[in-house]
Amino acid sequence: MNKRLPETVYSPEEITVQKKEKDYAEMWCSHHDGILEHLLADRTRIDCLSSTYAVEVDFAPKWKEAIGQSLHYAELSDHEAGIVLIVRSERDMKYLAALERVIEAYELPIKVWTTSDENVSVVLYSKDMKRGE
Repeated sequence: MNKRLPETVYSPEEITVQKKEKDYAEMWCSHHDGILEHLLADRTRIDCLSSTYAVEVDFAPKWKEAIGQSLHYAELSDHEAGIVLIVRSERDMKYLAALERVIEAYELPIKVWTTSDENVSVVLYSKDMKRGE
């Protein structure tokens, strides 16, 4: 017995596609002329290797892991550490604030950018900068 499912039509406004971390990494890396998924000697992969930075791209709740990974990648690649924090909602701002607080408290040499669906390249914090510069 063949039952047909009712046809459902969705308008474009009703369809939302959640981007994956790799999608954000591809956007940011291409915008900064970097190398995506650069393989290191220890077989780990940098999300994006630019001429200056070894960059870890992570969703905001994973900010703690991003610190360790960015420092690890920087040390192995002889580049500066960078984190692109994916901020998808206002709720994610608490993670950005925590990341900035830890970087400042321990004077970590990490540059931080944020990215979202609308903006892929806003520098928000670097220990060498004051917020808003």
